[in-house]
Amino acid sequence: MIIGNDNNEKIDFKNLMNPGIVGAVLGLMLFLLSIKLPWPLYRSLEILGSTTTPLSMIVVGSILANIDVRKMFEDLKVFWVSAIRLILLPVAVFFILRVIGFEGLLVAIPVLITAMPAAANAAIMAEKYGGDSELGSKIVFVSTMLSLLTMPLIIGLV
Repeated sequence: MIIGNDNNEKIDFKNLMNPGIVGAVLGLMLFLLSIKLPWPLYRSLEILGSTTTPLSMIVVGSILANIDVRKMFEDLKVFWVSAIRLILLPVAVFFILRVIGFEGLLVAIPVLITAMPAAANAAIMAEKYGGDSELGSKIVFVSTMLSLLTMPLIIGLV
């Protein structure tokens, strides 16, 4: 399905389909329909799922290995994105939820999820679709390092 926008550019929804989206939709369907997978299939998927984080870190690490360490910290864009991701968005979510009237875990969980560092998927998807995987890897690395400082602050806020 292709939809045009104001600039007459076409959006091809086939490009939006990726294994993460397909997996999420399938998982949601299994959950909503209360379908239990056979144990061997469930266990196989569980083992496969437990490899995703280490494998994504290997991909990010291999991209970062080609970057001069000094360049990692020279790009101000990386720090702006990290500041927005780690401070501005969680604080905004906190105040919006509080104004709406939510309290306790209904505020804490969304705020803490929002305060997490950039996911390695950013660099992986950039690599796959011809984007700036180097910038994505820098953001993953820097936001993860900075989250060591910002997470305690956000936890203190909630």
